[in-house]
Amino acid sequence: KISDGRLDQTNSQKFKQTFLTGKTRDVAWRKKQLDSFRKGLIDMEKELCEACAKDLGRNMDFTSLAEILPTRSSISYDLSHIDKWVKEETIDTEILLAPAKTTIKYEPLGVALIFGSWNYPYGVTLKPLAQAITAGNCAIIKPSEFAPETAAAMEKFVDTYLDKDCFKVIQGGTDVAIAIT
Repeated sequence: KISDGRLDQTNSQKFKQTFLTGKTRDVAWRKKQLDSFRKGLIDMEKELCEACAKDLGRNMDFTSLAEILPTRSSISYDLSHIDKWVKEETIDTEILLAPAKTTIKYEPLGVALIFGSWNYPYGVTLKPLAQAITAGNCAIIKPSEFAPETAAAMEKFVDTYLDKDCFKVIQGGTDVAIAIT
Protein backbone atom coordinates (compact mmCIF):
# COMPACT_ATOMS: atom_id res chain seq x y z
CA LYS A 1 0.00 0.00 0.00
CA ILE A 2 1.26 3.45 -0.90
CA SER A 3 1.72 5.69 2.11
CA ASP A 4 -0.23 8.66 0.73
CA GLY A 5 -3.20 6.41 -0.04
CA ARG A 6 -3.52 7.48 -3.66
CA LEU A 7 -3.18 3.96 -4.98
CA ASP A 8 -3.81 1.11 -2.63
CA GLN A 9 -4.30 -2.54 -3.49
CA THR A 10 -8.05 -2.05 -3.97
CA ASN A 11 -7.54 0.71 -6.54
CA SER A 12 -4.80 -1.25 -8.27
CA GLN A 13 -7.11 -4.23 -8.60
CA LYS A 14 -9.84 -1.95 -9.97
CA PHE A 15 -7.85 -1.39 -13.15
CA LYS A 16 -7.28 -5.12 -13.59
CA GLN A 17 -10.98 -5.77 -12.98
CA THR A 18 -11.96 -3.11 -15.51
CA PHE A 19 -9.61 -4.62 -18.06
CA LEU A 20 -11.07 -8.09 -17.49
CA THR A 21 -14.57 -6.80 -18.29
CA GLY A 22 -13.43 -6.29 -21.88
CA LYS A 23 -14.31 -2.60 -21.83
CA THR A 24 -10.97 -1.53 -23.29
CA ARG A 25 -11.08 -4.10 -26.10
CA ASP A 26 -13.89 -2.28 -27.89
CA VAL A 27 -12.39 -0.32 -30.77
CA ALA A 28 -15.16 2.30 -30.65
CA TRP A 29 -14.36 2.91 -26.97
CA ARG A 30 -10.65 3.27 -27.77
CA LYS A 31 -11.41 5.78 -30.52
CA LYS A 32 -13.64 7.77 -28.16
CA GLN A 33 -10.84 7.86 -25.56
CA LEU A 34 -8.30 8.93 -28.17
CA ASP A 35 -10.63 11.67 -29.47
CA SER A 36 -11.13 12.91 -25.93
CA PHE A 37 -7.36 12.72 -25.35
CA ARG A 38 -6.68 14.83 -28.44
CA LYS A 39 -9.39 17.34 -27.43
CA GLY A 40 -7.84 17.56 -23.97
CA LEU A 41 -4.42 18.32 -25.42
CA ILE A 42 -5.95 21.15 -27.42
CA ASP A 43 -8.04 22.47 -24.53
CA MET A 44 -5.28 22.26 -21.93
CA GLU A 45 -2.23 22.97 -24.10
CA LYS A 46 -1.57 26.36 -22.52
CA GLU A 47 -2.01 25.00 -18.98
CA LEU A 48 0.26 22.03 -19.68
CA CYS A 49 2.93 24.27 -21.19
CA GLU A 50 2.69 26.77 -18.32
CA ALA A 51 3.18 23.98 -15.79
CA CYS A 52 6.27 22.82 -17.64
CA ALA A 53 7.58 26.41 -17.75
CA LYS A 54 7.17 26.67 -13.96
CA ASP A 55 8.99 23.40 -13.34
CA LEU A 56 11.72 23.61 -15.94
CA GLY A 57 11.90 27.26 -16.93
CA ARG A 58 11.33 26.06 -20.45
CA ASN A 59 9.84 28.18 -23.22
CA MET A 60 6.16 27.31 -23.68
CA ASP A 61 6.49 27.16 -27.46
CA PHE A 62 9.25 24.58 -27.13
CA THR A 63 7.06 22.35 -24.92
CA SER A 64 4.23 22.67 -27.41
CA LEU A 65 6.43 21.83 -30.40
CA ALA A 66 8.54 19.13 -28.74
CA GLU A 67 5.95 17.31 -26.65
CA ILE A 68 2.30 18.29 -27.14
CA LEU A 69 2.13 18.48 -30.95
CA PRO A 70 3.98 15.18 -31.54
CA THR A 71 1.59 13.47 -29.13
CA ARG A 72 -1.43 14.92 -30.97
CA SER A 73 0.09 13.80 -34.26
CA SER A 74 0.65 10.30 -32.88
CA ILE A 75 -2.99 10.13 -31.77
CA SER A 76 -4.18 11.18 -35.23
CA TYR A 77 -1.99 8.51 -36.79
CA ASP A 78 -3.29 5.88 -34.37
CA LEU A 79 -6.90 6.84 -35.07
CA SER A 80 -6.39 6.52 -38.81
CA HIS A 81 -4.76 3.06 -38.49
CA ILE A 82 -6.45 1.40 -35.51
CA ASP A 83 -9.07 -0.44 -37.59
CA LYS A 84 -6.31 -2.08 -39.63
CA TRP A 85 -4.24 -2.90 -36.55
CA VAL A 86 -7.02 -4.74 -34.73
CA LYS A 87 -8.03 -6.99 -37.62
CA GLU A 88 -7.09 -10.63 -37.49
CA GLU A 89 -4.37 -11.48 -39.96
CA THR A 90 -4.48 -14.78 -41.84
CA ILE A 91 -1.10 -16.29 -42.61
CA ASP A 92 0.05 -19.41 -44.43
CA THR A 93 -0.37 -22.69 -42.59
CA GLU A 94 2.16 -25.49 -42.79
CA ILE A 95 1.02 -28.30 -45.06
CA LEU A 96 1.26 -30.82 -42.22
CA LEU A 97 -1.48 -28.94 -40.38
CA ALA A 98 -3.89 -28.79 -43.35
CA PRO A 99 -6.79 -28.09 -43.47
CA ALA A 100 -6.13 -25.80 -40.49
CA LYS A 101 -6.22 -22.03 -40.74
CA THR A 102 -3.59 -19.87 -39.03
CA THR A 103 -4.42 -16.37 -37.84
CA ILE A 104 -2.70 -13.72 -35.80
CA LYS A 105 -5.00 -11.88 -33.41
CA TYR A 106 -3.62 -8.84 -31.62
CA GLU A 107 -4.81 -8.68 -28.01
CA PRO A 108 -4.36 -6.06 -25.29
CA LEU A 109 -2.41 -7.35 -22.30
CA GLY A 110 -3.89 -5.57 -19.28
CA VAL A 111 -2.61 -2.62 -17.30
CA ALA A 112 0.40 -0.58 -18.41
CA LEU A 113 2.58 1.24 -15.88
CA ILE A 114 4.12 4.39 -17.36
CA PHE A 115 6.92 6.19 -15.55
CA GLY A 116 7.67 9.79 -16.48
CA SER A 117 10.83 11.84 -16.47
CA TRP A 118 11.27 15.39 -15.28
CA ASN A 119 12.94 16.78 -18.41
CA TYR A 120 10.40 15.66 -21.05
CA PRO A 121 7.41 15.02 -18.83
CA TYR A 122 4.70 14.83 -21.50
CA GLY A 123 6.61 13.10 -24.28
CA VAL A 124 7.51 10.12 -22.10
CA THR A 125 4.13 9.81 -20.36
CA LEU A 126 1.28 11.11 -22.51
CA LYS A 127 2.49 9.64 -25.78
CA PRO A 128 2.92 6.13 -24.28
CA LEU A 129 -0.49 6.60 -22.62
CA ALA A 130 -2.05 7.25 -26.04
CA GLN A 131 -0.35 4.10 -27.33
CA ALA A 132 -1.67 2.10 -24.37
CA ILE A 133 -5.18 3.31 -25.18
CA THR A 134 -4.73 2.42 -28.84
CA ALA A 135 -3.61 -1.07 -27.83
CA GLY A 136 -6.64 -1.50 -25.55
CA ASN A 137 -4.93 -1.39 -22.17
CA CYS A 138 -5.64 0.41 -18.91
CA ALA A 139 -2.76 2.50 -17.55
CA ILE A 140 -1.30 3.96 -14.38
CA ILE A 141 0.95 6.96 -14.93
CA LYS A 142 3.65 7.94 -12.44
CA PRO A 143 5.12 11.34 -13.40
CA SER A 144 8.38 12.57 -11.95
CA GLU A 145 8.22 14.09 -8.50
CA PHE A 146 10.86 16.59 -9.67
CA ALA A 147 8.27 18.36 -11.86
CA PRO A 148 5.33 18.86 -9.46
CA GLU A 149 3.44 21.48 -11.47
CA THR A 150 3.64 19.31 -14.55
CA ALA A 151 2.52 16.24 -12.59
CA ALA A 152 -0.48 18.15 -11.23
CA ALA A 153 -1.44 19.38 -14.71
CA MET A 154 -1.09 15.84 -16.06
CA GLU A 155 -3.30 14.48 -13.29
CA LYS A 156 -5.95 17.11 -14.04
CA PHE A 157 -5.74 16.26 -17.75
CA VAL A 158 -6.20 12.52 -17.20
CA ASP A 159 -8.97 12.99 -14.63
CA THR A 160 -10.84 15.41 -16.90
CA TYR A 161 -10.54 13.78 -20.31
CA LEU A 162 -10.06 10.04 -19.81
CA ASP A 163 -12.05 7.19 -18.26
CA LYS A 164 -11.36 7.18 -14.51
CA ASP A 165 -11.99 3.42 -14.33
CA CYS A 166 -9.10 2.80 -16.71
CA PHE A 167 -6.52 5.57 -16.28
CA LYS A 168 -4.96 7.26 -13.26
CA VAL A 169 -2.02 9.51 -12.48
CA ILE A 170 -0.25 8.61 -9.24
CA GLN A 171 1.97 11.28 -7.70
CA GLY A 172 4.73 10.74 -5.19
CA GLY A 173 8.40 10.03 -4.74
CA THR A 174 10.60 6.98 -4.91
CA ASP A 175 8.55 5.19 -2.25
CA VAL A 176 5.47 5.45 -4.48
CA ALA A 177 7.39 4.26 -7.54
CA ILE A 178 8.66 1.23 -5.63
CA ALA A 179 5.23 0.45 -4.20
CA ILE A 180 3.49 0.37 -7.58
CA THR A 181 6.04 -1.83 -9.32
